[in-house]
Parts: sequence; C-alpha cells; structure tokens
Amino acid sequence: VCSSDLVTVAVTDRTGNQPYLRMNHLHPPFNNMKARQALLHIVDQPLYGQAVAGDPSLYSVCPAFLMCGSAYGSGAGAVKPDLEQAKKLMQEAGYKGEKVVLLHPTGNPAFEAATLVTQQQLRKIGVNVEMAQMDYNSMLIRRSKKDPPQQGGWHLAHSGNFGVDVASPMTNIYLAANCDQAAAGWPCDKEIEALKDAFARAPTMEERKAVAEKIQLRAVEFVPYVPVMQTFTQVAYRKAL
Repeated sequence: VCSSDLVTVAVTDRTGNQPYLRMNHLHPPFNNMKARQALLHIVDQPLYGQAVAGDPSLYSVCPAFLMCGSAYGSGAGAVKPDLEQAKKLMQEAGYKGEKVVLLHPTGNPAFEAATLVTQQQLRKIGVNVEMAQMDYNSMLIRRSKKDPPQQGGWHLAHSGNFGVDVASPMTNIYLAANCDQAAAGWPCDKEIEALKDAFARAPTMEERKAVAEKIQLRAVEFVPYVPVMQTFTQVAYRKAL
C-alpha cells in the first residue's frame, strides 16, 4: 500500500486476475493432448511474472484453473516447469517441426510480454514459432476463426480474465469443453462437461469442493488452456471516499 495525504494506491481485489495461454484444439499439434500437456511444462510462472508484472507483490504462482484463494481453487495435479519433459511430450504428440502460429497482440503490454516469453520457451523445446503481430482487437477477431493456422487461423494466443469470472466451473468460460459451443479454442471433453453438471447438482459446499478438485485434476490432464499465474491490479482512490 502506498499513500499520500490525499490518495491511497493499493491492491483491493485479492482474487486478482488469471492471465492464460489458450490453444486451438481443432488443429495439430494441439489437438493432441500430449502437446497441450507440453505447454503446462513450458510455463515457468515466476518467469512470466517478472516479464508481465515485475513487482513480486503484483503476481503469484497459481496453478489453479478455478483461481487460488477462491472457494473452489485447488492446486491438485500441478506440474513443474520442465523443458525436457515438454520436448518429449511434443515428440510423442507427433510434432515434427511444423510452424506454430502464436498470435502476438501489440499495444497491450501485459499480453505482449507473456507472448514473448512463450515464444522464447517454445523455441527452447524446438518448436518452430511463427509470430503473427496485430493489435489486440484484431487478435480477438482472428482467434474466433476455425480456419487452419496457415490459412488465417491460429495455434496459440495469450489473454486474461478477472479472477472472479474463473473462480467457478459455471462461469469459467475457457474451462468449458462443449466442442463447437465452447469459447474460441473449441475444446471437446465429455468428462469435464459431466463434472460441471455434477458440480451444479451438488447440494452442499463440501460436495461442490470435491467435484471442483476433480475438475482441476481433469483439466491438468486434458488442458483446455494453461493458467499462466495470478496477477493483482493496483488501484488509486482518494482517502475521503
């Protein structure tokens, strides 16, 4: 907390935000679960935190798909950064050096910084990265396309959500795995969808927490997207308010 006689600058929302890396589930190599698992292993969260936030008080390591510190947040099944394991998983997925299109949003310092770290990490494991530069709004338009990546589509893109929006399986839209009806990336997994239904029907908080942990474990295995870390936003307000 930083304050003067009139103004206080502080983090007031400790739920924070969830920057994420989304992959296209429709096209190789990330239509293969092992390639998606490889992405979990390249995400060294402190490395991203230094690039995106800089100040250690403004980010923390958070492997929870449903947000650390929330009612349903869990770190179960979390994997450690391991570039050798990532390289091995890419090989097992059948990757043979094809171009991987990474959307590169300019004009948004946080998402651009995360994208540059991902480019670096992918190249370390032998991925042939093609950076597609554009402004953030143009990126969102391109990310909505299901075309093959080399025909105007995409493989990977960074963005982020407010923590409160991802803290429940019912509101985390990038956790949804209902195929063509899912958000851009279009993951398709009957197990996640069945667990979401069980969560909605669970009558008590304890039962919902148990189901939420199963969702976390399945998400680590299936990888609908990769949580990059947890960030916190400072706000300034007059002390008189």
